[in-house]
Amino acid sequence: MVWSPALTLPSPPGRGFSPGIFSIIRPRCDHSSGLIIYGGINLPAKLAGVFSALIMKRCIRFFLALGFLVTGCDTLNWQQYQVAGIAAGSSDAGKLEAVLQTVAGKVRLDNRTSSTRLPGTLVFYAQPPQAFRVDLGARFYQTNVLVDLVGGFGPTPPAYKRAKKLLLPALSAEFGSRVSIPQPFIPIK
Repeated sequence: MVWSPALTLPSPPGRGFSPGIFSIIRPRCDHSSGLIIYGGINLPAKLAGVFSALIMKRCIRFFLALGFLVTGCDTLNWQQYQVAGIAAGSSDAGKLEAVLQTVAGKVRLDNRTSSTRLPGTLVFYAQPPQAFRVDLGARFYQTNVLVDLVGGFGPTPPAYKRAKKLLLPALSAEFGSRVSIPQPFIPIK
């Protein structure tokens, strides 16, 4: 016989030991009746494999669902846009700064450009320090500008949702087809 996971119930008197409710036990074969005995459950030999498969499927589904629930809270809230053909000091850089200032004002983000240590930063806005802070920044990357909207890990903050809803239409209205979403996102270094 092969070891199989089985849900065991208390054994009737004279049927042997039942080690517990979710134990792995060795099935016994009653040759006189042709039954496979899992703890206190008597199954015809043909159904024993089906019984084991059903329990295994339920265990797999349970652990998959548990895994999704546990990892569901570790979502990174990050959206990135790329605006092509903007050089430092150009009139387009000033227009982009004005667009981001408008979005940041509607979402109530403070200008923190002076506190950033990232080289090539055009502008940086952030919420006051809190558990799930929202950041909006623009940085020069090659001949383009990357606009990053970050809402941290975990549940999506309301300010992040508002900013994301406002940002793409505002950028598209000012820069048209020059706005794209890079795939994959370019890391913030």
